[in-house]
Amino acid sequence: TLAAAPAATTVDPLLPQIAQAAVQTGTMRASMAQLEQQVTASRQEIERLRQDLDQAREDAVTDPLTHLLNRKGFQHFLESLVQAPPGGGAAPGLIMIDVDHFKQVNDQHGHTMGDRVLAGLGEVLRAVVPRQVGWSARYGGEEFAVLLSATTGERATQLADALRDRIAAMKLRNRQTNEVVLTVTVSTGVALHRPGEDSTGFVARADKALYRSKQTGRNRTSLAP
Repeated sequence: TLAAAPAATTVDPLLPQIAQAAVQTGTMRASMAQLEQQVTASRQEIERLRQDLDQAREDAVTDPLTHLLNRKGFQHFLESLVQAPPGGGAAPGLIMIDVDHFKQVNDQHGHTMGDRVLAGLGEVLRAVVPRQVGWSARYGGEEFAVLLSATTGERATQLADALRDRIAAMKLRNRQTNEVVLTVTVSTGVALHRPGEDSTGFVARADKALYRSKQTGRNRTSLAP
C-alpha cells in the first residue's frame, strides 16, 4: 500500500506586500519623528533670533554705563510725545539734570570715580522714575533728562526736587576702607510742553531753566516760564 503524499503548504501571496508595507510604515514614522524634531529645533532657533533682535534693539537705545535710555532712545520718545500730547489739562514735562562741578570730580578723584557717580545717578533715576511715570535718559556727558508723559508744573518740580534730594544723599565710598570720599549735587531745569512746540524748542526751554539753576547757586530747580 502506498503512503499518502503530504499536504501542500499554502503560502499567502499577500505576505511580502504586508511585510513591505510594515517596513515603509516604520520608515515613515521615523521620518515624521525626525521632521518634528527639525520643526521644533527651527522654532527654537527662530525664538532665539527674535530674542537676540529684541536685545539688539534695546542695546541700540540704551546707555551701557547708566542703563538708561541713550540720546537716540530719548529722542524717539520725545518726538512721539510732542506730536501727540495728552491734553486734558496735563502736558508732557521735561526735567534736564546736570551734575554740579563734575569736572572737579574727574580731576580730583579720577574718571573711574566719575563713572561711579554717573552709574549712581542712573540707579536713582531708575528707582524714582519708573517706566509708567516717564523715561529717563543720559542726554550726554554728565547731563541727564527725564521725560514725563503727562504732568503739571507743580508735579514736575516736586519730582525734580525729589531727584535732587536722593542724589545728594548718595555716598560714594572707598571700596577698600568703606570711607565716604564723595557726595555730589545736581541742578535741574523743568519745562512743560507748549501746544505746537517742536522738540528742539521744548528741550531748549528746559535747558535754559537748568542753566538758570546753575547761575543762581546750583543744587536747585528752576521752572521755565
